Amino acid sequence: MTALDARSIPGPRGLPVLGVARDLLVRPFDLIEEVVAEYGGMVRLPLPLRSAILLSDPELVRFALLETERAVRKPPSMIKRIHLALGMGLVTSQGDLWRRNRRIANPVFTRDRLQALVPLVTAVADKTIERWRTLDEVDLKTEMSRAMLELVIDGLFDSASMNHFDEVAASLLELLRFTVKMFVSALPPHMYFPTPTRLRAEYHRRRFDRIVAEMIADRRAEGRQHEDVLAFFMDAVDETTGEALSIEEIADEVRTMFLAGYETTATALVFAFRLISEHPEARTKLEEELDEVLGGRTPTLDDLSDLPYTMQVFHEALRLYPPAWLIGREMAETAEVGGYVLPAGTLMFVSPWAAHRSPHNWDEPRAFRPERFAAENRDSYHKFAFVPFGGGSRKCIGTNLAMLEGPLLLASLAQKFRLESLPGEQLVLRGGVTLSVEGGTRMRVEPRSPGA
Repeated sequence: MTALDARSIPGPRGLPVLGVARDLLVRPFDLIEEVVAEYGGMVRLPLPLRSAILLSDPELVRFALLETERAVRKPPSMIKRIHLALGMGLVTSQGDLWRRNRRIANPVFTRDRLQALVPLVTAVADKTIERWRTLDEVDLKTEMSRAMLELVIDGLFDSASMNHFDEVAASLLELLRFTVKMFVSALPPHMYFPTPTRLRAEYHRRRFDRIVAEMIADRRAEGRQHEDVLAFFMDAVDETTGEALSIEEIADEVRTMFLAGYETTATALVFAFRLISEHPEARTKLEEELDEVLGGRTPTLDDLSDLPYTMQVFHEALRLYPPAWLIGREMAETAEVGGYVLPAGTLMFVSPWAAHRSPHNWDEPRAFRPERFAAENRDSYHKFAFVPFGGGSRKCIGTNLAMLEGPLLLASLAQKFRLESLPGEQLVLRGGVTLSVEGGTRMRVEPRSPGA
């Protein structure tokens, strides 16, 4: 069968000149679900100057993610939006530079290194538990962001032994805010002009890089071994070339690790607690598992294999609210995709949000059913119908870390407290670089004991 021209891919007409750009910025989640419901797993979205192809069919998602670094690449226009914050780290680099960066970074997330992070998770959970014992209600986004900020920076820098925690946190959060602003405007002025927002971000990047350079110099002078991510990158060598990272490259990778791992896990925990508060049967089943396995003690990495329902709850939260809700790709060469010829330069949006909520991929896709991810159901869904952190060679390198931190914090807090949504609290979602929540996260805190 002859492949069709890409211009014949079905999709909405949109407005003159603007196409669907306004809807994609103002109400992206509704738009994506509407067009997928009407036009299917491959939709042409008209935008200013060019069109984009929205992909949610699992086989097409597989192509777009697995062919990255071959027929598909990250769009240069998107990389430009986050370059100031991330430099040329894992998220922004491509080709040989990316392959080299990935080889160097892979050992960061071995099981032994993940095991070393568990005491940090435990310490953060304990602090959160002590604080919640004095409160009747919390803003869960604030609480999870606070916990993850401390956890991520501690993992990156061994913050207990550094004097720059406040400065590092302030600079990294400012760079995160700048990156979000670069994605909530079709043509952000900060990308082209020295606006106050851009100048502030540039200042914070310089300050952060200066602190990292000073920490590296101090550590090399003292000769003491540290067990954190900065130490790993200081010692890392490309096994193929024997080349080490420069100080600038180390700073790029550390910023990348923060911006990739901070908000995603915090937001996933907000959704997990919100969902179990809305589904009492699931919450009861979760609490019974935690009581039986843990009995009130602190969970460990080895406990996760004995907490299958806890893991299922976290997976289902990621399905309904995927951190990587929209993934940009671009055809690096002309190829046939889904029966259509896509020319080189064609912009594609892989949509985990749509793939996770499509009735073609899931039974009752809007329902909260953690059992979907039980071991006996693993063959019931397409591997690329569930891609909360992307997939293929450029899948988020911190996926294993998120799948440790998130469930451990969920287990630690859910066995000690029952959270209830307050009346009138409606979640307000924001689609930036990653999915986040803007409001509706105040919850009532009720202490509980094992067996209660």
